Amino acid sequence: MESNVVTSYWQKLSHTWSFLKMLLISSVVCLCGCSNLFFVEDAQPSIVAQPNIVAQPSIEAQPSIEAQPRIDAMPVIDAATKQKNSTYLIGIDDQVMVSVWRNPDLSITVPVRPDGNISTPLVGDINAAGSTPDQLAAKIENKLQYYIKDPQVTIILTGLGSHEYLSRVRITGAVRNPQSLPYRKGMTILDLVLAAGGLTEFAAPNRAVLYHIDAGTGEVQKEKIKLKDILRKGDLDQNRVLNEGDVLTVPESLF
Repeated sequence: MESNVVTSYWQKLSHTWSFLKMLLISSVVCLCGCSNLFFVEDAQPSIVAQPNIVAQPSIEAQPSIEAQPRIDAMPVIDAATKQKNSTYLIGIDDQVMVSVWRNPDLSITVPVRPDGNISTPLVGDINAAGSTPDQLAAKIENKLQYYIKDPQVTIILTGLGSHEYLSRVRITGAVRNPQSLPYRKGMTILDLVLAAGGLTEFAAPNRAVLYHIDAGTGEVQKEKIKLKDILRKGDLDQNRVLNEGDVLTVPESLF
């Protein structure tokens, strides 16, 4: 009887221990599950991947464009050029540069046409032959004042196509050999007569006429020359110094 009681007691104890063991295991499993849940709640939200941005093709650098020089300053003119600008008469086939201060679009280099004119922007055709560079500049300024304020024009001779003819002196009429001679600085009337071989027996030397162009007005002027007084009396007051383009005419005697 006593052994049965002991056996029953141990059986109950064994069942109790098994129950406790299962309860412990269940508790552990429950605790692990809750722990995972907590970790999931505390986890940072995942970063959504941004869509790939397609790289834009590189833009090749454009080659730099060099700025064109502007003609803002008046051309520098030396003393010799200034003197020529006030005395030289522009002729056909000459090349002239028209420079308009601060207006490079109006500046141009053009030839003098056979009709004696040149063509420039805004102004159009304008007579150049027979004018000095300064006179031509004044003409162009007078035309440009209707388009721009206070125009300042400079004329520079870049080619002297007519120079061969303008830089000559001539003697005609009652001389042995009428001549067209290259001008030399310091030439006189006597030099011209001697180069022509002297006068003919029909000459009227004291009625000779010297034609020359006035540098200021551009007009042709004439002066009576007494060649007989130069040749026979040595009157050097009549022996004028010649200028470019001068023409000496010796008439024939009426008797």
